[in-house]
Amino acid sequence: MRATTPKRACRTAIDLLALAHEHACEADLANALDTILEAGDLPDLGALRSRFCERTSSPAPVVSVIMPPASSYDALIRIRQEAEVAL
Repeated sequence: MRATTPKRACRTAIDLLALAHEHACEADLANALDTILEAGDLPDLGALRSRFCERTSSPAPVVSVIMPPASSYDALIRIRQEAEVAL
């Protein structure tokens, strides 16, 4: 295994965590890291970025949110007020 400084090792760990989070590839990245480490090598961040960044090029899904009219909350307010009066 090649030697590295503690500062460089910390930076690599943070970059790997960011890669896993940003590309939602935690399990696949963990498996790749296991293979790399079992072979006695250190992770090559550039190679891992290339491998996992290409996979997630699909756009985010479109989410439609239909907001209820504000007046629909009036019933909730009345129920709460009635509950408070009952106490």
